[in-house]
Amino acid sequence: MNLARWSLVGAAFVLGISYAPRAHAEGEGASASASGSSGAEFTADGTHPGEDREGEEGEEKEPKLAMWIDAVFGFGDVPALNTTPPTTLGTLPTHNLENTHVASDSYILGASYRLGESLELGARIPIVHANFSPEGLQQSRGTTTVGNLELFAAYEKKLSPKLAIIPELGIALPTAAGDELPTGDEVESNRAKQFDTNAHDRFSALQAASASRGLEESALFESKRLGIVPKIELEYKMKKLTIAPFIKMENLIATSSSLEKGYLGEIVPGFLASYGVTKWLDVALRGWASIAFDKEDHDNNALIVVEPELRAHFGPIHPVVGLLLPVFPVTGPGNTFNPPEPYDPVFDPRFLALRIAIAGKF
Repeated sequence: MNLARWSLVGAAFVLGISYAPRAHAEGEGASASASGSSGAEFTADGTHPGEDREGEEGEEKEPKLAMWIDAVFGFGDVPALNTTPPTTLGTLPTHNLENTHVASDSYILGASYRLGESLELGARIPIVHANFSPEGLQQSRGTTTVGNLELFAAYEKKLSPKLAIIPELGIALPTAAGDELPTGDEVESNRAKQFDTNAHDRFSALQAASASRGLEESALFESKRLGIVPKIELEYKMKKLTIAPFIKMENLIATSSSLEKGYLGEIVPGFLASYGVTKWLDVALRGWASIAFDKEDHDNNALIVVEPELRAHFGPIHPVVGLLLPVFPVTGPGNTFNPPEPYDPVFDPRFLALRIAIAGKF
C-alpha cells in the first residue's frame, strides 16, 4: 500500500470517526439503525446494541446525524486476466485467464440523517484496493477503484417496547469502474490480443472485495449494474441482549449490453445477536447466507459466513472488530460467477477477512 493510499485511508478514518451501519446488513449487523450492513451499529433510539435504555430519566435528545467507515481486509483467489511478458525480442505479451491470489482491502464510507422519529435517509460508497499475485513469470500488480454509490431509506416501526420492524430500500447507482472479464475461449483464441487489462483488474478487484465481505453487499461491487435492494429487519432488544434477524433481496440489472447476463439476483438472510458484557463492551455474532440465482449454472450456489465481533462504545464513538469466516461450502467452488466452460476459472468466494469499523452518531 503506497503512501498516498495510506493518507487517503487515514483521512477517511478521521472524517468517518462516526460510523453507524444501518442495522445489521451493515449488519451487517446490528440493530435497528436503519440501513446497511457492517460491523458497527446503533439501535433505533440512537444507542449501541446491548445498552439498556429502560427506566432512563431525562432522556437526551436523539442523535440525528450518523457517519461511518467500515474497512475489511480479505485474502483469497479471484479470476483475473494476467499478463506474461515477452521472453524474446519481437514477440508480444500474452494473457491468461486464471484464478489468482489476491489481497483485498475495501472501505465503505457512509452517512445518514434521521428525519423525525422513524425515517432515516443516507448514502454510502466503497473504495477498493487489491494486490494480485499470479504464479510464474506473470506480473504482480495492484489496482484501486470505487464501487457503486448506494442511496437508502429506512423506516422504523415499533411493534412493542422491545420489538421493532425496519423495512428498508436501497438503490445502488452504477458508478463502479471495471469491465467484465473476457471468456476463456476469447483469451485462448488469441492470447496476444490487446485487452484492457486495467479495466479487467478493476472488475476483479471489486469481485475480491465482495467476496471478502461474504457476498453480503454484492450491489455495491457489481460493475455496470443498477442495484435495487429491498430489505426487512426485526429487532428485539432486552436489557443487555439484542437479536436482529433480517432478509434482503439484491436485484442487479445490467446497464450495458456488453454484460453477459442482463440480471443477477441474490437473497441474503441473516441475523445479529449482541450481548452487553460491560457498560462499554458488547460481544456479538453475525451470520448470513448469500443465495444466488441467475449468477451461474451450478447446483451449489450458496455461501454461508459467520462473524464473531467485539463492539465497544465510548460516548458517540463505536469501534468494531470482527473476523469473517466462511463455513459453507466446505470445499469450492461455492457461489460462482463464471460458467464451467473450457478455460474459464471458477470463482471461489471463500475469503478469510478482518473487519475494522468505527462509527459515530451525533
